[in-house]
Amino acid sequence: MKALRLFLLDARADTKLGKDFQIGNGNILKEEEIQVIDSRFITKEEAQSVCPEGIRLIFTNVAVTEYNLSILNSEENKTLSLASDVFVGCHNAEQQNFVRQKLHKMRADNTGRLPYELILVLNRPYMVTNNIDVSDG
Repeated sequence: MKALRLFLLDARADTKLGKDFQIGNGNILKEEEIQVIDSRFITKEEAQSVCPEGIRLIFTNVAVTEYNLSILNSEENKTLSLASDVFVGCHNAEQQNFVRQKLHKMRADNTGRLPYELILVLNRPYMVTNNIDVSDG
């Protein structure tokens, strides 16, 4: 049986990794510097045609959900994967049922953004996101 590997993002890259991963030094950018940065952005359509398997940095969880659904809707062969929960520390079946019911009522943002069910497509990445609570979003 294969397992899902979860990599939690616990800090913003620009604060944890230092200056090498920041844009600028805090000073106001010159017009030509802004143009260089802006030239790196492309439309969704361009990304899909030029590099359909590329990594996408998506601004909001809602937009990630829309992207995931567009991938799922474009494929015919889908697999439904249900979570296989393991409970440790329950002393009897009644306790285990109680804990299971509480878990299944939890929202995904309280479970590390791991949903109870995932619809998967072979050879297509699935994005699981969780925004970090920082002042600039």
